Amino acid sequence: MTAIEILFAGPTAIQPLGSVSTRLRRGISLGIGGVLTPEAAREAIRAGAAFVAAPNLNPDVLQACDAAGVPAIPGAFTLTEILQAWKLGASLVKVFPAGPAGAGYVGEILRAVPEVRLVAAGGISLANVGEFIRAGAAAVGVDDEMVPGDALARRDFAEIARRTGAFAEAVQRARGIAARPSQPVRPIEGPDVR
Repeated sequence: MTAIEILFAGPTAIQPLGSVSTRLRRGISLGIGGVLTPEAAREAIRAGAAFVAAPNLNPDVLQACDAAGVPAIPGAFTLTEILQAWKLGASLVKVFPAGPAGAGYVGEILRAVPEVRLVAAGGISLANVGEFIRAGAAAVGVDDEMVPGDALARRDFAEIARRTGAFAEAVQRARGIAARPSQPVRPIEGPDVR
């Protein structure tokens, strides 16, 4: 896992960004997702978001991120939307929802525009994550399948770590990287940052 996205739910969601990011191991970026307006993007950036993600394409959000030098990951679905996002300077384009369309859809998009870096998100599971990577997705976005609400409510960090490890191994296998033994994951204690 190289990035963690916290869903934007107002100022309380982004307040713990600084304290959480200092506890993460080197190489993991902490960003804010679900950003719909340029104001929300600027708020997330001021709070220290390493990237800003959105479920849709809003050129004003991309412009706010570009002005601050923070990577933007807008959501798009059609080839037209994906190309528009890429031309507006998106660092990655999130195909959302990718799960219902399937990995073949991502593969077809990339055959048409191989220069675009896509993130498959929405409906990604342990059963299909490898298919999206093999289809050419640069990354995947996983939510409840990796961090189920009930495990989070129970603060069952061992279960979340197990699921995260399973996804990481599936991605490594799909990329043809030999899985290496992982270090035990020490849960981050602190505020609930759902």
